[in-house]
Amino acid sequence: MTSLILLAARNLSRHRKRTVITAVSLAVGVGFYIFMDAWLLGVDRDSERNLVLYETAAGRVMHDSYWEEKDHLPLDRNVSDPEAVISRLAGLGIPAAPRISFSGEVILRKGPFPEDGSFTARIIAVDPARNESVFPLEGFMTDGEGLRAGGSGALLGAWLAEDIGARVGNPLTVLTRTRGGYLQTIDLDVAGILDTPNPFVNRSGIFIDLLLADILLEMEGEVTEVCVSLPLPAERGLPPGGLSGPYRETARLVENEFPGLEFMDYKELSAEHTSLTRMKNMGSKVMGLLIFVIAAVGITNTMLTAVFERTREIGMMRALGMDDRKIRVLFTAEAAGIGVIGAFFGLVLGSVLTWWIVTWGIDYSFLMREMDAGYRLTGVMKGMWNPPTMLKAALLSILGCAVVAWLPARRAVRMRITECFRK
Repeated sequence: MTSLILLAARNLSRHRKRTVITAVSLAVGVGFYIFMDAWLLGVDRDSERNLVLYETAAGRVMHDSYWEEKDHLPLDRNVSDPEAVISRLAGLGIPAAPRISFSGEVILRKGPFPEDGSFTARIIAVDPARNESVFPLEGFMTDGEGLRAGGSGALLGAWLAEDIGARVGNPLTVLTRTRGGYLQTIDLDVAGILDTPNPFVNRSGIFIDLLLADILLEMEGEVTEVCVSLPLPAERGLPPGGLSGPYRETARLVENEFPGLEFMDYKELSAEHTSLTRMKNMGSKVMGLLIFVIAAVGITNTMLTAVFERTREIGMMRALGMDDRKIRVLFTAEAAGIGVIGAFFGLVLGSVLTWWIVTWGIDYSFLMREMDAGYRLTGVMKGMWNPPTMLKAALLSILGCAVVAWLPARRAVRMRITECFRK
């Protein structure tokens, strides 16, 4: 076996130009696959983190029939005793914050605003004292101040404020309906502007005080949701695909101790976002796979060329007594050798590209401002090191080269010895 490997290495050095060209094509395929995987993993993790920290929370406790009507933001399917839920979760060391989500028509008056107008918006009432334990928003205040308990202030997303021409101190009027269905007018003042890493919040976020909403919407202490803070799977070293541990425990606790309520994790709350991200990742990985296929075609072509060019050499080896198995091993070892060279330089190229995308990233802020790409990112998309995938790509490239060389090697041993010398 050792002699065959040495002979394969000698054959690779004899045909250096062909070996280099094929190895380079394979290295490019491996390198760009590693780069693309690292980039998508980083984007996916950052998007997931921004989704949880600024939009959905890790999960929500809601009335078990609320989700059926979620698009209408109903105020009659509520958590009737949010303090009991929050207190029970606090006993387990799980931060929680109550919220009321409702829809309303925001009315703008010319004067403080560029022109008269109105738009329908989702408005979220939060408890200023508890909200930061789940949604760290105040660190992204670019102007103004935070909400005050019982105050009439409103926090606006930066992009929304820019679109409507809002400034701190401008008055807003919200026309909505109470829990009983009566029309209600809420007079607000812009208290602050938020510029978060989440484009959804920047584009449409409007936050007001929970106590004010409780009184004006006639909620009588009830809320539409209790948002819960739990560690993300990636932070616990778990695969990004599944949720376990605290998530399942919280769901069981709510189901067992609070009849009529349910706990939904962020993957359920953002099913559309999750499926869109998965679909985009799948498409990008297919592109990476195509690069591998192209490299495999190059290997196959190289080995077929080697068979045709070395027909007499193959005949001589067989005439001297080398059996068919050894000839197949020889050609397979040559292909695997090209795979080793390509995998090594592919790892080098992939590491350099991954270092660049992890350190600097790609700035897509000019696109995220104007369109919803699905990802919860507002600017620079950075990658993330993924050593298992790097190792897998290298090993698969070597194995793939050996496998695709099997057919040319099989062709080499199917010819009769006399036919080999006629070529």
